[in-house]
Amino acid sequence: MNKFWRTAIRLGKYASSSLIGTAVDMLVLWLCSDFWLHDYVGEYIISPCISFEAAVITNYLVAHFFVWRDRVSASPFVSVLPRFLRYNVSCIFAFVVRLGISLLFQHWFQWDVVLCNLVAMLFSGLLNFTLQDCIIFRKPSV
Repeated sequence: MNKFWRTAIRLGKYASSSLIGTAVDMLVLWLCSDFWLHDYVGEYIISPCISFEAAVITNYLVAHFFVWRDRVSASPFVSVLPRFLRYNVSCIFAFVVRLGISLLFQHWFQWDVVLCNLVAMLFSGLLNFTLQDCIIFRKPSV
């Protein structure tokens, strides 16, 4: 199988597994923004930060044990924490991009926070896949 098809399959796995993280993210965002944090900062900044971190933990576990399992060491528990820290930093970078896009869409179109977040996730998802494939879970050197 050539590199294009391997990457396409991995992108498919990543996209399908990201649905779990998206569901966690949207559920936590909805709970925080509708039942807990009702002002602008709480709804559009704090709630997305909380929901983001819940999704990061979920997505990392799926990525480590499903999407990139062929790129982790034979003893996966040895590399889980250091790789998670790098993963979290790369996700924070993608999150800052996502938050910026979400705030722009809210400002431009006055959409609900959940819709703004969903649209922004499409853009940041491609950035996040690239960071994970090329940096976090890169193929080991032979």
